[in-house]
Amino acid sequence: GKFQFSVSYLGKIYCMSSDENLKKFMENPRPYLLPPQPRIPAKICIIGPPSAGKSSLCKVLRDHYSAALLDMNDLAAEVRENEQKKHVDQVRDDAKVTFLNQIREQIQNAAQIVIESRTRRAMLAAELAEDGELDDAPPAPTEEGESEESNIEKMAQEKEELEKENDLIKKFGFTFDEEGQIILPEITEDHPLVREQVERVTVEARNHEVEISPEMYCSVLEDAIRGVITGHQTKGDPEFGGWILDNFPLTRDQWTMMTERADKLLTPDSFIILNDPDVESGTLLKRWAAIQKPPITLTASQIKAVEKKKAKPPGEKAGDGLAPLDESEEQQDAKDQVPASVEQRVLNRKAFDREKPQLEAIIKQSDVELLTIDCNVDLEAMKEDAVKKLDNIFRYKAVDYFSYEEEEQEEEEDDDGEEEVDKRNLGETRHFCPVTLHEKNVLWPGDHEIGARYREKIYLFSSPENKTKFLENPEKYAPSGAPLPPPPIRLCILGPRSSGKTEQGRALAKKLGLFHISFHKFLEEMIIPKVKARAWESDHEEEAAPSPDEGDDDEDDEETKAKKAALEIAKNTKAVDLDDSLLMTPSGKEHLVREFTDITVAQFEKALQLRRDLIAKREGKDPDAEEVLTDLEEAVHSSLVEGEALPPEILEQIVVSWWTENPFKETGFILEGFPRTPQEATFMTDSGLFPDACIVLEIEDEDAGDRQLPKKLQKWKNKMAKKLARRQRHMERRRIKKEKERKKKINEKFEELKAEREMRLEERRKEKEEAAKFGEVPESDDEESEEEPEIQLKDVVLSDEEEEDDDDDLDGEEDETEEEAVDRIRGEISDRYDNDMQVISQLQNSLEDLSIYRIVVDASRKPKVVFYSLCQQLRSITVFRESLFSQCLAVRARQANEMLAKGYKQSSRFGRWDPVLLEEGCTIQPYQAPGRLTYPVVYRAHTYFMSTLENRQKFLENPLRYLKLSSPPPVVPVKLAIVGPPKSGKSMLARRLERDHGIVCLSSGEAVRQFMTQFPSSSLTKEMETHLRAGVTLPDALVVEAIEKIMLSQRCQTRGYVLDGFPNTIEQVKLMTELSIIPVQIIELTLSAKEVHWRGTADRHSPDRALPLHDSAPILDVRLSSYKRNIDVVRSHYQKEHRNWHVLEGSRSKWWLNDQCAKLLHEQLKTAQDYLVKRSVGDAASIFGLCVTPKECQHRLGEFSHYCPVSLATKHELVDCSYETTMKYTAEYRARYYKLAGPKELEMFLTDAHLYVSPTAPHMLPESLPKYVSKAEVKQMFPKELAFKGYCPVTYIHGNKRYEALTPGSRDHVVLYDDELFSMLDDATMEMFLRQPWKYNRTPLPAKLPPARVAQDVTSLPMLGYMEQTVAKAIIAAMTSCSDFKPKYPYVNAHKSALLYVGYHLKAHNPKATEYSREKYRKKLEKFKEHCNLIKYLGNNMNRRYKPEPERPLDFNFKMDEFLALKSFPLPIH
Repeated sequence: GKFQFSVSYLGKIYCMSSDENLKKFMENPRPYLLPPQPRIPAKICIIGPPSAGKSSLCKVLRDHYSAALLDMNDLAAEVRENEQKKHVDQVRDDAKVTFLNQIREQIQNAAQIVIESRTRRAMLAAELAEDGELDDAPPAPTEEGESEESNIEKMAQEKEELEKENDLIKKFGFTFDEEGQIILPEITEDHPLVREQVERVTVEARNHEVEISPEMYCSVLEDAIRGVITGHQTKGDPEFGGWILDNFPLTRDQWTMMTERADKLLTPDSFIILNDPDVESGTLLKRWAAIQKPPITLTASQIKAVEKKKAKPPGEKAGDGLAPLDESEEQQDAKDQVPASVEQRVLNRKAFDREKPQLEAIIKQSDVELLTIDCNVDLEAMKEDAVKKLDNIFRYKAVDYFSYEEEEQEEEEDDDGEEEVDKRNLGETRHFCPVTLHEKNVLWPGDHEIGARYREKIYLFSSPENKTKFLENPEKYAPSGAPLPPPPIRLCILGPRSSGKTEQGRALAKKLGLFHISFHKFLEEMIIPKVKARAWESDHEEEAAPSPDEGDDDEDDEETKAKKAALEIAKNTKAVDLDDSLLMTPSGKEHLVREFTDITVAQFEKALQLRRDLIAKREGKDPDAEEVLTDLEEAVHSSLVEGEALPPEILEQIVVSWWTENPFKETGFILEGFPRTPQEATFMTDSGLFPDACIVLEIEDEDAGDRQLPKKLQKWKNKMAKKLARRQRHMERRRIKKEKERKKKINEKFEELKAEREMRLEERRKEKEEAAKFGEVPESDDEESEEEPEIQLKDVVLSDEEEEDDDDDLDGEEDETEEEAVDRIRGEISDRYDNDMQVISQLQNSLEDLSIYRIVVDASRKPKVVFYSLCQQLRSITVFRESLFSQCLAVRARQANEMLAKGYKQSSRFGRWDPVLLEEGCTIQPYQAPGRLTYPVVYRAHTYFMSTLENRQKFLENPLRYLKLSSPPPVVPVKLAIVGPPKSGKSMLARRLERDHGIVCLSSGEAVRQFMTQFPSSSLTKEMETHLRAGVTLPDALVVEAIEKIMLSQRCQTRGYVLDGFPNTIEQVKLMTELSIIPVQIIELTLSAKEVHWRGTADRHSPDRALPLHDSAPILDVRLSSYKRNIDVVRSHYQKEHRNWHVLEGSRSKWWLNDQCAKLLHEQLKTAQDYLVKRSVGDAASIFGLCVTPKECQHRLGEFSHYCPVSLATKHELVDCSYETTMKYTAEYRARYYKLAGPKELEMFLTDAHLYVSPTAPHMLPESLPKYVSKAEVKQMFPKELAFKGYCPVTYIHGNKRYEALTPGSRDHVVLYDDELFSMLDDATMEMFLRQPWKYNRTPLPAKLPPARVAQDVTSLPMLGYMEQTVAKAIIAAMTSCSDFKPKYPYVNAHKSALLYVGYHLKAHNPKATEYSREKYRKKLEKFKEHCNLIKYLGNNMNRRYKPEPERPLDFNFKMDEFLALKSFPLPIH
């Protein structure tokens, strides 16, 4: 095409090749654009060096484009042969003339030489003769002394002359005459010498390739191409079919001759030159050696030799055009010799390279596309490269897009004041980079300054490199089919402490099925196995480890107990055998907690720490020694302890894997607490780790303090309690120590006093002994005679000095009060909150600068409220995720209709249905008419119509949700009639349906008025005018005929109708039935006469009433009585024939009536639509609710009649469904009706109907069918006797054919089957026989039968027998009931109470008594039981403690009075 013949159509430019084609296209462009599009007419020339793969490439391209392959060698073979023949003949003729002259000249010269030779030889012979030497005799020395050598030399010369002479004579056939004169032979064309030379020249001419002129080549090519065109016309293909020319043209002249033609018949569209980029590596040389027969392997020296020859300047020759090799090269070593065939290909390659530059230059000057393809790859790669380059001109190309182009465009302002939308036509990936999305599956927002336009859409990129990739291959990154699948959800959640990050993150991850990752916790778990205790502040206060200063050396016992408890836990839960890696991740800890309840993760950690310590001791290691941290762990430790930011190389090792490795890559995650700083946010964007959004939880300072204060205050209280406990323990230990010291002092003093006493006693004893020795008596003998009392330990008392406490004061510094602690904690929380908010504020600014979407949520409210708000703001990312890359455009209805009319957009498969309403189960197509607003939406190439603004907004948010819906059901017109007494709301309900759904509302008067207005000249109008002028009521026949004509309108046929107050009489029903006017649903509004008059009075006194109407009280009475007189017959008719009569209470509200009516319409239309859909695909469908009459159903019954085909096929039972008249379980299949036994069978039949009908049904309906026979019919069949001797065959078969199972049948349960009568025991056995009669009818009777039953009068029996046959059952029932109730009448003993109960029971259940008598005694029995229950009631509510009246049960006093009253009447009154 040429730009001067271009035209714009539907937003695209089309280029034509001529003015005539331009006119054709402008007259009617659609035939040239609608599918099927013509095949690309591939007209390609392919050339290349020898063995480059030209022919192979031509063949694969021929198959790809379904083109014709033209091999110039084959096409020009005949011409070349003719030219070769002409050349050989010409050379032969010229050679004959030339060689005749040459041979003649040579003969004359030879004859002269022979003559001269003979003369010289004669002279030599004469000389030799003179010397005595003749002929062959050896020379002898002469006398003059000549030497022997001279004679030998003369003889040799003579011999040589003779041989030369003989050769010439032999060669030319010389003869001599008698005189010795030479006779020259006659020289002709048949002369051997001439023939030999001519043959040699002819062979050389045959071996020499004749050069065909370009004109001849083009002539042959023209004939071949015209043959290809003719062949395409024969096949019905486009006239100008494709062709591929192999290895032509090879010279500039040949190309010039091809392109000089005016019709451009021989001009190709594309020219492909195969290029060998690896010239130095010898790719083609190796290929030539591989195809050599036998194959050879070129050595490095051979390749070098060939390349050396290629580098030499060419020496051309007339014959082959190439100079021979130098003599020195021919004498190379044998291993370096190159085969002749390979060398010839090298020479041909050289000739190709010589013509190639000139050919490329002239092709580039033309309009033909020149393509270069490397041939050093396999054939498939060459084909892909060629197809890609050939089809590139037919593909859309991506071009640069600059932001200032958008500024230069004029902005159109809407007059309707609609909100502004982004008018840029963004691509399939919207504002995200398509290259990053394709390669990394990451949503990276594109830069508005880096863009490209492809297929009239704008794509934004994250970097110029990605833009370059897109421009090179846009089809790889921009899908043209289905929308791209969105990547998994990746969210970051940030916020200050106590904002609920962890709680909200976990809840959100659980709801969305994502991983929850706490960055701070993840860093802790990386180094916690090697770090014994946390030396940093944990972000999770509830998991913070206790500080080392909280314990002291006095808690050794408690620590030992804790270790023992942890070790016990480890043994009980087998934690010692668990791998430590389970505690490395949050999921592992959660698994342990779930696996072993009542055990915390901290206990598991302590147990496993004990395990590691034991293993370390066993291996001779110090368990308390710090393990060496790696560089990564050291950086993480520094970040946790000192708050340093992690360097990018460390972040790359930690964070990148969550975006690039499974399971996080495919599932998605919620990352809590990252990024922490603007530097980390910059690292994310630089690494392409873009989250979908960053959630920022904001909380006020006071709320943060209120949330953290209880935990921290409780922590402080625990700390103070521990401190107080430590102080008390210390005081107790000091007291015990002091008591021990006091006891020690007392013991020491006791021992001292005891020793002093012993010393005093010893001194006295010695004094007595001395006195006795000298005979002296002590003065105070009486006093000393008394012994000194013994000292008791309890009598020892310490002095005040000894009791003095010299301990230091234990009271240290004053303890912090709770108020002071609260103030201090709030200050710490406030400072930390300020720091956190400062960092988050900086981080938010960085996120905004980095184009990361932020969601700010107020986290001060309750967690449930915060979570709900968060989910609502994330709907675009979570709920509408599948439509992330879907773009819809809301347009006006007028624009949508214009686009559809001009073919710019196509109508969707939903047509005018609202997809949102379809998802909600709507069965009535939205009504679209002038004056009713519609809200179209354009998505891709289709237009969708919404009925409300809310539905359009839902569709715009998530279009793929609604596009997945199945196609809309067929439109079924509504056929409804509303009847009821006057003032029941019929017209109101009908008008509301007309307004909401576009249904035509027709009353009898409205139908007549419309018909007379639309058809004023019809005979029916004239007839109705005659009746109206006469002042009489129109006949029902005319009214029904007018209704029938009005129903033929398009709106009635498509939307449906609702009859307002019609029909009211059976005559009208019959007339409507004759004209096939059958409402599918008839709604009767019931209303009492009182309500009718009340509504009539209200209407008459209504202020909105302008004109008087015929609704006075007498008129309402007349209309109401007429309605009641006729409606019963109409109701019974429709209930019997069509079962479509529904009754609604007209006294209910109008909204309730409207909802109930809409519900009935929905159910009926849904049934009809399902029926039509299933019928269209050939499936079975239920006919319930389709107004099928019983007569029609009977007429169209299938081969199973009233029997269920499913029961017959699955259970092999005959289930008679004739009792079912509602057709609830009736289905249609292949235009026949089938009755089913129940809902289960109906579902099975609707699913696989073909399995239960002929010809695939396993069982067909038998010819002989069982039939129930009444007593009267049995009598009419007399004298036919009962089969099976009157016994029940069912009880006999099910009783395993035992003697006891022979039970006589009943005359009320007789079945006729196979012309025999069978009597059954009861209804159950008769039903079993009717279902499977073939199972029982051929059963033989046993030889021994029970005796025949003879009637006997019971009065002739003894008393016990009489009672057994008459009242035994009643007495047994009465006594059983008495034993269950255990009656005790007040003030009557138990024996008499039981007798009274049995008597009442017998009379209340006497089958021979009248119903009145039984009812009377039933009441007395209940009264008797009520009086008996008084004892139990009073016993339960009376005890030894007196209860005031307010505390008693409500009926206590009444029952007590009743009980006391029975004392006067101890026996019941009869």
